[in-house]
Amino acid sequence: MAAILKKRPAVALIGCGRWGQNYLQHLGDYWHDVHVCDHNRDRMADVAKKYPSYQFPSWEEELDMVPELDTIICVPPQHTHERVKRWIGRATRILVEKPYFPRRNNLFDEHPKREGCYIGHIRLQTPLMRFLREYHSRDEQNEVTFIRKLAERRFGSIGLMPDLFIHDIAVVFRMLGPGIDDLSFEHYEETQHFLETVLKAPDGSRYTFRYVTDSEERADQVELKRGQLSVLLDERKTRIIQEGEEPRDLSDDISPLERQVQKFCEPDQSDIDLFSFEEMIRLEKFFEKTFGDRAFTGL
Repeated sequence: MAAILKKRPAVALIGCGRWGQNYLQHLGDYWHDVHVCDHNRDRMADVAKKYPSYQFPSWEEELDMVPELDTIICVPPQHTHERVKRWIGRATRILVEKPYFPRRNNLFDEHPKREGCYIGHIRLQTPLMRFLREYHSRDEQNEVTFIRKLAERRFGSIGLMPDLFIHDIAVVFRMLGPGIDDLSFEHYEETQHFLETVLKAPDGSRYTFRYVTDSEERADQVELKRGQLSVLLDERKTRIIQEGEEPRDLSDDISPLERQVQKFCEPDQSDIDLFSFEEMIRLEKFFEKTFGDRAFTGL
């Protein structure tokens, strides 16, 4: 069991929908005072029964005088901009759960060097990063294919690129660093329930991203080929599958979400390696250069 960090003073969870509620079980372990805000009063009444030690202010303004307050923003993408702008000067630290990506509006450019502001790219906390660090090579040609199959499209109003692709390209961005700018557009195809895009590196390496959102099966897989090597990460079963070898389990002692919370609560802010606002600016600019408007609007 992972060690619990020393608790921080206070946190406000802004938005308690599906993803916001995933955070609830961890907040009391990492903060002394937990405040939960959501416009849905019935939902808040149900949550209050499960977490009687938490506080449930009716309005965000009630939290303005709380000292050393961290903020986790879990609102729908169309409301992220206004919530970030409201809390950017008030919160000690900010974690934006859903990457704000339905359109380019220079939100992060307004605060590029603001310390303590992070984006919740949850795949950075899964075994995926360990898998890529182990098998991806900077000195050889790689073929990396991300395959995501879902039963139904989850956020149909914003398109599959900002809905699904953004999470995987953030992983490639973190892995390649400045090398992300060397990737060039090779292929793009999108329909209502399908997206495939391919990016190519100067050395011939390819990164393929394939999403199906009306599939009868569910799959979260990443395949890597390099020379004679062919290896598959099955993220749903958290195991590596390689021909001629026993499957290798990559399960963690804590969930990716709790690992994200732990990092957000690191005592020394310089130790936090979550996706920063500054990184998000660079990623948005890469998208803009590579895909144009469809990067932010989908179809």
